[in-house]
Amino acid sequence: MWSFGCVILEFLTWLLQGPVALTRFTTERIMATPNSNVPVQDDHFFMLKYDQKAKPLGAEVRVTVRELIESLYNEPNCEGAVRDMLQIVERDMLKVDPLDRIGSDELLPKLQKVLAEAETNSKDLKVDGSDSH
Repeated sequence: MWSFGCVILEFLTWLLQGPVALTRFTTERIMATPNSNVPVQDDHFFMLKYDQKAKPLGAEVRVTVRELIESLYNEPNCEGAVRDMLQIVERDMLKVDPLDRIGSDELLPKLQKVLAEAETNSKDLKVDGSDSH
């Protein structure tokens, strides 16, 4: 579910802010983990936390990911189904503890609700690929 949330977040970034923002987001995530003894940089959506003596403390969603989510909420087109999807990603999918993360059995009804509301509230939504013109 974590990986699916990452994919959806990248899609929403592209949708709301464009391909340049998506590339910038990837670049901004690249960093070494502070206080770790491993000087390797990565672009994960999470970061391991260490104390000053390099003792592991756990993990958290990377700051750049949280900042991106906040910026997406502030986009003028972040409304309706798009906002609903962003909330699902933030609140249910990008949880570092797998026990706190939504399961597929819980996600499906949420996605069905987003789709149903989008179909009700959007005259332009086409889910079957047909052209009504």
